[in-house]
Amino acid sequence: MKHGARIQEAVLRAILHAGWPGVLGASLLAFALAFGFSGDAEMGAQRDALAEERARLLRPARQSAGATADPRSRIDRYYAAFPAPAALPARLDRLHAMAEAQGIAIQGAAYDTADVPDTPLKRVSLALPVSGDFTRVYAWLAETLREMPELALESLSVKRAASRSSEVEGEARFVLFMRKD
Repeated sequence: MKHGARIQEAVLRAILHAGWPGVLGASLLAFALAFGFSGDAEMGAQRDALAEERARLLRPARQSAGATADPRSRIDRYYAAFPAPAALPARLDRLHAMAEAQGIAIQGAAYDTADVPDTPLKRVSLALPVSGDFTRVYAWLAETLREMPELALESLSVKRAASRSSEVEGEARFVLFMRKD
């Protein structure tokens, strides 16, 4: 025990001899060691949790009854989820109604259709001249894309009449995917 007391006394004497910088340094060193030990325990728990999650994710997923169907029927169900051509007027009305609800003015529309090669889909390209408050235009785009998954935003171009104005004019270009006849 005498040997331990001598080491403790020597360390205390060295710290006091170093003055305030030595005391501060020794305190910071003790804090860092304590913080390191507590951080190691937390990191170990996180490492264990991540290893458990990784093992769970790597386990083969159980296939549901629908997932065991042949690939062709899954592809057919995928394409069947797209709207039929007869639904085009209703989809365009929905697009305009959502814009009107946000206070966005759409002055006309231009569209073009084309078949999507090697699929039973056709692509309807829409060019919509829009005007309104930019925040509302942005909200309209977010709502439209969320509610109409068959719709994709191809581009948006806007301009302001004045640099401090929130009112914009521009064009929203969409692509609407539909089943072929």
